[in-house]
Amino acid sequence: MYSTDYKKILINILENEDADKSLMDLSYHEKIEIVWETAKLVKDGDILLGLRIANLYKDVTDEFDNQYHEMIVKGEEPRIITTVRGAICWLLKDIIANFDTSIYDEVFNLIEYFSRSENLYIRQQAAVPLGMFSGNLRAVKTEGSNDYIIDEELKVKVRSLVFRMLIENCNYPRVLQFVIHDFDRMRDLNEKEALLLLNTVFYTSDELELQPEYLTKGAAPFALYYAEFRKDHYTPFAPEKFIDFIYELIKNSSNHEYLLATLIWNIWRTIKEEKTTFPRLIKYINKFFDYQMDNDAISQMLFLIENSIDEYPAESIDLFVKLTEKILEGSARRKDNNQLILFSVGKLLNKINLTRPELILDLAKNLIQIKRKGAYIDGISILREIYKKLPLEQQPFYDSIITELIDDEGLANG
Repeated sequence: MYSTDYKKILINILENEDADKSLMDLSYHEKIEIVWETAKLVKDGDILLGLRIANLYKDVTDEFDNQYHEMIVKGEEPRIITTVRGAICWLLKDIIANFDTSIYDEVFNLIEYFSRSENLYIRQQAAVPLGMFSGNLRAVKTEGSNDYIIDEELKVKVRSLVFRMLIENCNYPRVLQFVIHDFDRMRDLNEKEALLLLNTVFYTSDELELQPEYLTKGAAPFALYYAEFRKDHYTPFAPEKFIDFIYELIKNSSNHEYLLATLIWNIWRTIKEEKTTFPRLIKYINKFFDYQMDNDAISQMLFLIENSIDEYPAESIDLFVKLTEKILEGSARRKDNNQLILFSVGKLLNKINLTRPELILDLAKNLIQIKRKGAYIDGISILREIYKKLPLEQQPFYDSIITELIDDEGLANG
């Protein structure tokens, strides 16, 4: 039966006097389809029908509910929505998006109801519509006015529920994976609240281990925001504890390859979006060199250096030199024996040759050693051009290096 058939079924049932009973008599699969069809009608403005269906079906359960609950307990991820209550949570999101504030209290009560479910999958899904509220706590009805979409009383309830879900699900990272998005636009946390958020999403409840990478990778931007940028937007705020938090997180991430690379990537992305942030973030960049880096982290560090070298050549060149030394000293490790690939080296060498040519010889020596360890070095053929432009008396110092670097077809292309 096609989706359009369910719309007809829904419309026909609603014309009956005992419509609610008829809707409840439908099969479980039909109920799910009714919820999705209702969501389409809600987007067309029929929010009262949406509320009616949500209230009618809020206690409908099925074997999939328990199946998904067990998956979340095990740390697995249910990827599809095939439950009635899960679909209702997304229906509530669509209802909120109509911005009819007259029904917000009723919608919130439904979200709170689902958030208290013993079923972890339903709690997880409840975080979706809750994020619509938390993301609009400071939204106004008209630009420049103080007439907020969400009234003060509901704001307090929303913030309270967001934090309650954070605390009550601290041992269920698959639930927290959804809850952290409720904080995406709720950035005015005070120091106590922000530390609670960071400690919960990065560390297990006993604070002995990092949370799984599927959670921490989504939480990484929060650490950087509260250490460096929160004080710029809402005052007062003392960032010192959060700077120390990142230092400790970098240290603890040295044995968690994906998180380490994710932290570097977030710093790279921040600098890419706003170049002037480089000077305030260099202290974190340097901290990564105190610990081990795997191939992914090295690649992200190279992207960061490449992105910064035009505006901050001195600091970026120093970072590149340190990175080659880091690889050579053996504190950079391979992941699953994958080949280390150094991207954009040609661009960096060209920039270094133009600004600090005295470093080229030592860098070339480092690169030949890295190549001997099995790495592929992208763009290394630029050394051929550098070599050709050297004074004749300097060329002998480069002969052996150029021969081994350039003539290896597995190393350089062109």
